[in-house]
Parts: sequence; C-alpha cells; structure tokens
Amino acid sequence: MRIGVIDIGTNTTRLLVADVEGESLRPVAERRQFVSPTRGTEPALAALVEAEARRARAEGAEELVVAGTASLRQYAELRRLERACRRSGAGPLRILSAGEEARLAFSGATAGRDDAGPLAVVDVGGGSTEVAIGSPGGDPGWWASRPVGSRVLTEGVRPSDPPAANHIPAMRAAVARRLANLEPSGLPEATLAVGGGAASLRLLCGPRAGPGELGAALRAVTEGPAKRVAEQTGIAPERVRLLPAALVVLEGLCELLPVPFEIGSGGVREGLALSRAAAPAGAAGGS
Repeated sequence: MRIGVIDIGTNTTRLLVADVEGESLRPVAERRQFVSPTRGTEPALAALVEAEARRARAEGAEELVVAGTASLRQYAELRRLERACRRSGAGPLRILSAGEEARLAFSGATAGRDDAGPLAVVDVGGGSTEVAIGSPGGDPGWWASRPVGSRVLTEGVRPSDPPAANHIPAMRAAVARRLANLEPSGLPEATLAVGGGAASLRLLCGPRAGPGELGAALRAVTEGPAKRVAEQTGIAPERVRLLPAALVVLEGLCELLPVPFEIGSGGVREGLALSRAAAPAGAAGGS
C-alpha cells in the first residue's frame, strides 16, 4: 500500500510518501518545508497542507494521514487546519499525544530491525523530546516525554547569531532541569537518535555520535553566523539556528542512555505510515 503522511511539526512540515508492506517501508517521495504552527503562518500552513496532499496523490498515495505533534496541542488556529484537511481529502487531522508520538517514533525508527536486545529511541523535536525503550517489532515497554526541544529551548534562551559565551551554558542548565527526573527503565543495548536535529547531525559527524562528536558538532555550528555555517555544511540556515539547542538536548541524553547514538533513518512519519497500512480497511487515520 502506498501511504502519504503530512507531519506538522514545531519546526517544519514534512511530506512522506512510502510503499508499506508489513514492517517494510520504502520511501517514494520526501519533502520538507520550514512552515510551522506559529503566529502569522496560519494561511500559509493551511495552503501547504492542501498542496502536499495533492502532491501525495500525484505520487500515487492511496491513503493520506495528516498529523501534528507538540505544536498543535495548543494551536489557536486548529479549525483552519482541520478545514484544510477536509478540503484536501486527507481525512481528519490527528493531534498526537506525547505517548503516541513516542510510540510512533519508536515504531518508525526500529521497523525492519532484528536486534535481539532492547533499543532506546530518542526523538528530539522542536517542542518536545521523547524517549522510548523496547524491542523492535513491538510497542515500547517504557517511554517518557519532556517539554524541551530545539525551538522551545532556542526561544527560551534567545541566543545571538552566533551564540555568545553564556548562551550554551544557559541551554545546558535548562536541559538539565527538564531531564532531572528522567530515569529510563532498564538498560537498552543501543540508542537510535531521530528527528530533524539528528538528521542534520549525520552531515556533521556521520552515522554515529557520542559526547565527543556532539561537542565537535556544537563547536562547528556555533563558530560563525548561521548563514555562513549553512554554506559550509549544506544544512539549511533555519536548521542551523536550531541545531545548538538540539545538540545540547542530545548531550544531556548521553548521560542517561548507551552511547554513541546511532543516527536513525525513521521516526514519527514512518510510524504513522506503518500504523495506517496496518489499520482495518476504511479506518480513518489509524493508530
């Protein structure tokens, strides 16, 4: 089955069109737009949802899912987006709870893996961070969500461009407070990192990252203005501005989970596609 997923995140809105068969998922088309649910973007976001739904249909999607994460849980213009979903034929807009977000990220990141032992999946988003632990092929036996992400942290500290000497310590202190009571259940054998920040990290240090690699990446993205770093690394300037915060969150998680982290290739979008393909015929949205 060919599934189209429109994922409305805190930093970006992303489209995934993929062929799904059992636990196997093959991407057909992927696209990212830096349009998110913030004040003033309401018309653009609604128009983007309709345009991406048309794109998914043009790519042959038989089913469509539109879902939002932390940013939509308190979005003032939710009705406008719901109308856009109905006009596009995508069905009802799904607003994922923290638990759904953690479970779907785990499912999408571990699909097709045959690890014998338990895995941890960390999903650092713009508005929240989820951690889930379990065995591939099943639901996580333990998960947690904390309201700290790259955009929330960046807007809280408001670093200059590039960040001044006191801005990174301020971010680390904020992350330490948010993660203070996080106690993962059991000891997974490995950790997969997913989310926009983790995907960009692959360009900076390759497929695996421990404390040393994260520190080097943090220095690389803060050594000059975002525009210059973007030109040097090939990472979008919008992402470069958010990367210091994402890297600081990942640093904090290094103290709690097995390192180095493996940079995962799936996440919430892939989890949504797998979930929708497995849903009974005629079910709206799947879960």
